[in-house]
Amino acid sequence: MTKTLQPTVKIIETSHGDVPVEEILATNRFDFDKVYSSAGWCKALDEMEEETGEEHVHKADGSAGGDEDEYGISTFVYYRRRPFNRDKLEAYANRWPANIIRSKGVIWFEDDYDNSLVLETAGRQISAGFSGMWLAACSKKEQEKAFAENPQLKKDWDPVMGDRMIKLCIIGQNMDKKKICDELDQALGE
Repeated sequence: MTKTLQPTVKIIETSHGDVPVEEILATNRFDFDKVYSSAGWCKALDEMEEETGEEHVHKADGSAGGDEDEYGISTFVYYRRRPFNRDKLEAYANRWPANIIRSKGVIWFEDDYDNSLVLETAGRQISAGFSGMWLAACSKKEQEKAFAENPQLKKDWDPVMGDRMIKLCIIGQNMDKKKICDELDQALGE
């Protein structure tokens, strides 16, 4: 699982923590940009095909399922076409499950149909930042131009919502995926 989530990580096998200090301190092996762009969870989110609004569970290898590795680590994608309610999501963020290790994806709010945001969590730290305008918020002319330049955009296009969606890749340990999805559903707008 570790190699799937972070394919370039160096794994050091040890017995009773006996590791040469030079193997773990001041190694200069960490490159944030490289790690960020190669993370398995990020690739899984980018490669996921649009499906129905039902809960989607993906194993680290990208196949459907909900298996956990030997440490209880698993990943799934929460995908919905309805927007979040800002106040409800903020309330949920205050009780974000501690067993969610990391999550990242695009979201939108019912009081702002034009803009997409990137939601990121790492442990108890949660942030959302502006990502750009949804293509659906652009003029028909701009949409046609975007589709001509990138036909792949049609894949995620909904006749009512356009490209607006919530798509969060969630990684955690011993997660109750149904409970998490139900709780996130409670934070959706009307």
